[in-house]
Amino acid sequence: MMTKSLSVCSTGSGIGITTKIVHGRYVCYEVSSADDDKEPLRLQHWQWNWNSYKDSSWPLRLLRRSRTSDTPTVVHCIDGCGRTGTLVTLEAVMCQILRGSVNVDHIVLSSCLFVRLQRKHAVRNYKQYLYIYRCVLNWMKPYLRSQYDLMSLGLLFPSVGFVSAYNMLVDGSD
Repeated sequence: MMTKSLSVCSTGSGIGITTKIVHGRYVCYEVSSADDDKEPLRLQHWQWNWNSYKDSSWPLRLLRRSRTSDTPTVVHCIDGCGRTGTLVTLEAVMCQILRGSVNVDHIVLSSCLFVRLQRKHAVRNYKQYLYIYRCVLNWMKPYLRSQYDLMSLGLLFPSVGFVSAYNMLVDGSD
């Protein structure tokens, strides 16, 4: 783990930014304001490839880091729609599953529609939509007990099931 310092000057607003931790694929910033004693935590992900959705565990690590923080978390990408909407939708899906949602048949679709009502163009394309499913599978894998479910989803053998089709899609060989 590497730690860096960064100072940002702002004219008259009293806002200061200090880099806390550079950890793998994200940077943790501490943002402070002279008018407020509460300091929000900002996690900035630097290495998102716009066309690759292979790593289904980094959003889970990012969300875990956000949940364990005692300060507010701001999530934003360059336009605030695609990647941000995908991450927020993933969080909404996970919360519905943990809460025991009544809409279990279309939980990702309903979460995606809910987020899109709040932010136009959130979850921009079908790859981001499928990426949410892939991340949810990764998150739920330890809780799946049926060998048939694990196999048909592609969590036992990478050459069959949803995971295989998903990997072919993101590799561009669809």
